[in-house]
Amino acid sequence: MSTRENTGLALGLLGVIIFSLTLPMTRIVVQEMHPLLNGLGRALVAAIPAAALLLWRREKWPTWQQVKGLSLVALGVILGFPVLSAWAMQSVPASHGALVNGLQPLCVVVYAAWLSHERPSTAFWAWAALGYAEGGRLAREMGGWQVICWALVLSSPLLLGPVVYLALQHEGAISPRAWWAFGYVSLFSQFIGFFAWYAGLALGGISRVSQVQLLQIFFTIALSALFFGEQVAPITWVFAGEGALKVYPGIKPSASSSVSRQCSLTP
Repeated sequence: MSTRENTGLALGLLGVIIFSLTLPMTRIVVQEMHPLLNGLGRALVAAIPAAALLLWRREKWPTWQQVKGLSLVALGVILGFPVLSAWAMQSVPASHGALVNGLQPLCVVVYAAWLSHERPSTAFWAWAALGYAEGGRLAREMGGWQVICWALVLSSPLLLGPVVYLALQHEGAISPRAWWAFGYVSLFSQFIGFFAWYAGLALGGISRVSQVQLLQIFFTIALSALFFGEQVAPITWVFAGEGALKVYPGIKPSASSSVSRQCSLTP
């Protein structure tokens, strides 16, 4: 495996470790805050440092073609997953949600083959277990951190009205614990984690690096038990182990998986 691929895997793992706290932190927030306010509000908060970074770096506006791709990114990582996972965390433990997240690597592979023309081997298709493949593809063109920054900034005008309305409808005080958890999902889950994740996908190949997400199951379950007091049944570990066994390293990235020099984490 090349140095570039190893770096991509390391960055992908860093992103996964950051994301592994998302569900337990979200579960804390939605005990005191409407899931829609959490799901949309965290993106609006993250859009502030994103806009500041883009202005500081004087980044040029994305092309219309890139805007269309960024719309797909926003639908998945700004609207779809944050809102739906927040709703789910109202009724199920974070450790249960982690098992559902185990489906993400398979979907990343599917989208990678479609969007980026990567060609996993036949055995990989048989064994590989929704993710953020479009962001990984765009990272090759725009740079890893630019993707999440532009997705947040471009979606913020659409988020402002609903977030203000939901905030005005909220009744009662919000505890410091919930605010800290909301701060984490806003700045780390919705912003900083994607710096590492998208750069990792671009460097190491979307299909290969996406398989690191299978470790997120174990991180989330373990952290939920150790720091958030969740009772994890043995069968939960069994299902998590079955998902991890689906990893197969036999991916042959095509020539199109070369990375733009812009894919840097350095602002």
